[in-house]
Amino acid sequence: LLQYIANGGYAGLEKALDGMSPDQVLEEVKGSGLRGRGGAAFPTGLKWSFLSGNPAKEKYILCNCEEGDPGAFNDKTILDADPFTLIEGCIIAGFAAGASNGIVFIRHGNDSPIDRTRAALRACYANGILGHRVMGTDFAFDIEVSLVGESYVAGEETALMEAVAGKRAMTRFRPPFPAAYGVWGKPSNINNIKTISYVPEIISRGADWFAGIAT
Repeated sequence: LLQYIANGGYAGLEKALDGMSPDQVLEEVKGSGLRGRGGAAFPTGLKWSFLSGNPAKEKYILCNCEEGDPGAFNDKTILDADPFTLIEGCIIAGFAAGASNGIVFIRHGNDSPIDRTRAALRACYANGILGHRVMGTDFAFDIEVSLVGESYVAGEETALMEAVAGKRAMTRFRPPFPAAYGVWGKPSNINNIKTISYVPEIISRGADWFAGIAT
């Protein structure tokens, strides 16, 4: 954790909590052009805005590391090497969308990413980065790890929500969409691990920086 902070970690979260409103964070993510990296490429800021408009007190940011494709280690490697980036992005997403909880879904059996993510979460709770007063502010946010079984279809967002609730990993009919009825029936957004991991640098450096990288 200290090494991450020494290299600029949590600067994006500090900027968001100390100097920006949730709407400003949303607009920054929208302006960056960030799209979902799980395959659908849906605009991330727009997706978050669906959740932010829901007045429910209990809302979830879901981070998808099911990654069931054979030989795929893109998302798992992020959690293995740099879990704090994902945690920071998840907290920022929670602040922007008015969410109360985050869940990181990891496929059962990937011991190293699971252990690294859980250790990172413990360090964040111990240092006031997660919990009732995130970084000393009035914003409260909790994150936990949830393991899903070896079911390829669980990579689809509604099937993943069913799996974490202890049900068979089967896709739901839509509507209702997750922002209205997600995990355990609570409003939810689900994003790929890589998508969320881009967010801290976008907030820290600004939307124009990210939008200027490529088309």
